[in-house]
Amino acid sequence: MTEYAVTGEALFTKACEIFDGDTQLAQELFNTKIPALGNIKPNQLLKTSSERKSLSEYLHKLEHGEYS
Repeated sequence: MTEYAVTGEALFTKACEIFDGDTQLAQELFNTKIPALGNIKPNQLLKTSSERKSLSEYLHKLEHGEYS
């Protein structure tokens, strides 16, 4: 199995892009329990490659309007 190479920094940057560069909103997102992530804060999903992949998938869905 290959390691998921996206870093926590890249995921935070993606969140900033989703919020039109608003780092405060991205920070709030990363520190809020998200039901779609099992009521876990995104900043708690940065340790393993599988956690980062789950967070990346969530951000992709958020960006494309699957979550509001």
